Amino acid sequence: MINKELYHQLYITRKYPPEFEEYLFHVLLKVNEIVSERLNKSNGIFSCNVDPVVSLRYVVEEHIYNMSLIEKVYVDKFLKTKEYYDHLVRVVSDKVFFNEYLEYHAVSYISKYNPLISTLELFLNYIINKYEQLPSNSSIEPKIKLDILKKGFFMIKSVLNLLCDGYETEAFSTWRTIHEVECVAKILDEKPYLTESYYLHMHYNSIYRGGEKDKEKVDAFYEEVKGKLKKWDLKSKDFKKFLEYGWLLDIKNWKEEYPELKLNFRKGLEYVAGLGAYSNLYESSSEIAHGSPLLIYSSKPYYLNITIMCLYETFIRMESMFAREVEKVKDIDSTAYFGMRNIYIPEVRKNILKLRLLLDYHNSSDDE
Repeated sequence: MINKELYHQLYITRKYPPEFEEYLFHVLLKVNEIVSERLNKSNGIFSCNVDPVVSLRYVVEEHIYNMSLIEKVYVDKFLKTKEYYDHLVRVVSDKVFFNEYLEYHAVSYISKYNPLISTLELFLNYIINKYEQLPSNSSIEPKIKLDILKKGFFMIKSVLNLLCDGYETEAFSTWRTIHEVECVAKILDEKPYLTESYYLHMHYNSIYRGGEKDKEKVDAFYEEVKGKLKKWDLKSKDFKKFLEYGWLLDIKNWKEEYPELKLNFRKGLEYVAGLGAYSNLYESSSEIAHGSPLLIYSSKPYYLNITIMCLYETFIRMESMFAREVEKVKDIDSTAYFGMRNIYIPEVRKNILKLRLLLDYHNSSDDE
């Protein structure tokens, strides 16, 4: 049970709207009463008490959301109705009980404490925190590359969470996007002169998707892109592909260096990035993302290992790019970062070897 004084302190600490404090106190008491009764009737399945802090957050968030859906002049009238009070109590007590005490957890084959997860997460946390020390007024070339890498690092963290929660195929399908991100980063790392062209095509995509409201600028954009399509002997059906991949056509001597170049991922980004060895894995990941039978009937241990393997290999390439950018920054002391790197890069490589052995064992078992 929560008393009025404790409730008040919790309420004001979270800076909830003061005008609802008294009303929601009574709602909270009723919610806790109902959830407690449910827990007591569970035949010993639940031996815990209702957490008033958790209940409070559900109560307040639910109520504030409801109030945002009606005009302010009707709020007071709404609060005086028994129908709304009963509805709020019912919905919140259901959410607390089912989301906090009967939450579904998929079967997980790995925990956050496993070195395959904890090593990578430690390194990711260290890198992401390092971003706070990097200057924000960088020129466009390092800034865009660092921003792309940062998005990739965040996505790797999200995939680790999916794996620990038991969602292996979902994690593998998400790696597909991380691979696309790393290909862009690798190309800009090796060909920094393409950064302005890449940035221009980001702008093109923004306008195409409604990011520009000025009609004259929108018309000028279409004329500009049509002119470039003509320059490269492309058809109107290639318009969207050009917006996404056309910056690759600004590679110096691309016809000689990349004679098979096309405006797509496999023969575009992945080809130029030199990561074509991942084409089959990317294709498998795409099949899962698009609801193939692989998504429905899949080996959880296999997709766990193949996803972690892909994450590690992607991470080690992205971290190398990040380290080179950190090394260029003269205004910060990077001694600690490179000291950390000297410890954990060998750990990462050790884990890659372990994963390869696991995958080789899995493949050999399938052959038998």
